[in-house]
Amino acid sequence: MKYIYFLPILILIISCENTPQQAKFERTTFKDAKADKILTDAFDYLGGEENWDKLAWFSFYKYTLKHDSLGNEIENTLHKNRIQFHPEKVIEISWTDSLGNHILTKNKSGITKQLNGSNVTDFDKEKMNNWLITSDFVVNIPFKLRDKGVSINFDSSTDSQNIVTAVYNADKNESHSKSDKYWYYFNKETNQFDTYLIDHGHWSRIDNIEYISKPPFKFISKRKGYRSNEKGEKVQALSEYHYKNWRFALKK
Repeated sequence: MKYIYFLPILILIISCENTPQQAKFERTTFKDAKADKILTDAFDYLGGEENWDKLAWFSFYKYTLKHDSLGNEIENTLHKNRIQFHPEKVIEISWTDSLGNHILTKNKSGITKQLNGSNVTDFDKEKMNNWLITSDFVVNIPFKLRDKGVSINFDSSTDSQNIVTAVYNADKNESHSKSDKYWYYFNKETNQFDTYLIDHGHWSRIDNIEYISKPPFKFISKRKGYRSNEKGEKVQALSEYHYKNWRFALKK
């Protein structure tokens, strides 16, 4: 009879041993101590690195308005974006136009496109891949500064804002096909990610105008893009982006 008493205990021990253990969170540490402090504070402003890593997916609608250097309108579009982080990375953009309903998807198997529910094979995969990667990059900054192939340093060129520079190694970083350099500006008082400059043959500036609170997160709500000079001064307004109807789910 004594073996009967031990049986439930044995079952409990085996059950505990087979229960998957959640990995303990460890925050990202950047080699440059000043940049590390700036980025940690910026992560916290947006909801925290630990919370961000719990995201299963998020989605939003993106309205884009663009003009050329002469002021002519060249884009006026609305797209739905959905980015899945877990259990695997999936980026999806969908939209409707005169041809019907389009769905563009990137996952570990590659890129697919559908039009009105049917697979499309004749499309520019390189162009669509760049679009999908960019759509993921712009809404996951500054968290994507944790990716491989990024060299992070503090920039002391101004006292009015905190600046972190990032040089992307195109051979190691999947978000960049060229080894571009970015300057990321953060508000010294609030730690909000305000602006970034890009040197890619010409200078561009993107201002983060508004954020929307969706506890525990803050998501971007409005951005404006400019042609700028090397000092970051605005030369010409070129684009405006609105991000609406944010939805998200956490890992179960």
